[in-house]
Amino acid sequence: MSTVILAVDGVTQDTREVGRTSQTWHYTPLTSGAKVLTISTGNVTKTLNLTVNSININNSEIGGYDFKLKASELPSNNALKAWHFDDNNVNGSKLQFSNNFDWVNGGIQTEYDEQDQIRQYIRIKSGTTMTIPYKIFAEDPRANGMNFKIIFKIDNCRDYDATAMTNMAENIGIKLDAHKATFKSTTTEISTQYGEEEYTELEFEVYKALLPNGTDAPNKYIMAWVDGVMTTARPYGGNFVQTSGNAQNIVIGSADCDICVYLIKYYPFVLSRNDHITNFIADAPNAVEMISRYNRNDILDADEDIDYNKVALKNPDCRVWLYDIARMTKAKDDSVDVYRFQQIW
Repeated sequence: MSTVILAVDGVTQDTREVGRTSQTWHYTPLTSGAKVLTISTGNVTKTLNLTVNSININNSEIGGYDFKLKASELPSNNALKAWHFDDNNVNGSKLQFSNNFDWVNGGIQTEYDEQDQIRQYIRIKSGTTMTIPYKIFAEDPRANGMNFKIIFKIDNCRDYDATAMTNMAENIGIKLDAHKATFKSTTTEISTQYGEEEYTELEFEVYKALLPNGTDAPNKYIMAWVDGVMTTARPYGGNFVQTSGNAQNIVIGSADCDICVYLIKYYPFVLSRNDHITNFIADAPNAVEMISRYNRNDILDADEDIDYNKVALKNPDCRVWLYDIARMTKAKDDSVDVYRFQQIW
């Protein structure tokens, strides 16, 4: 066995003990410019010089999250072990792994998507767990709203009802099963379905209960989003309780399935519709997919209004119908004799 050091611009990214088996190093640059990659063992060093170009899209991830764990930003299992979300409490905000965690078949892994682009993820093998030491429901999310997002895939499942992630306590919290995600409070529950071996982007969101002036908010909803599209909405009332005196950390892992985590993050506030689209683009697993999502959603003009020609151009399978009508009708028999109709396809 030999010790191999992988470095970028002189900063060690990973240290491995390797034999004669083939090794893969997946590096995702987060900034543009010249990069020097080195692979060193003993007195031998292989140098790779890269020039990373900007993808030149006008889109930035929404900030303000309490934590974000993104697999593509972690170069190795060592980086995964060192990850934390609170610089003032490093040890208290590190990930916790079960004693039997499989660091060979689990941990940081890579795969190819449908466009033959690399996706990096964290695999938590069945029978092992990874815990994020953050108690979402220790505080009432109705005060400022909340948004919880996880991008994941269920794999190697042997129980239809296997639980892959949970922070449930006193019947309050979020739970991901092999085929269904559930958000539960004392009075309101929403759920959404997905399939095994399906790359899924899931979000749960709670709207604020009060306006800044202290009056009741008109839209008090719990929402579910899948792949950037709102799928479920439920109103909540005054008896809604979403805090637990026994609030739990986020435990990821199952006795009966593998779960692959690409990203997980939490905002202690509600996101706007535009924020959702912005994050859907920013959270793409690679640059090719990010550009594709940006182009598909680039449908606004300079005044932030929908440009119908852009809609048709960016989405060639969509037929855009435009009606120019003098007034709104009130019933089926209330006809409008003069109007203009345009179809863009």
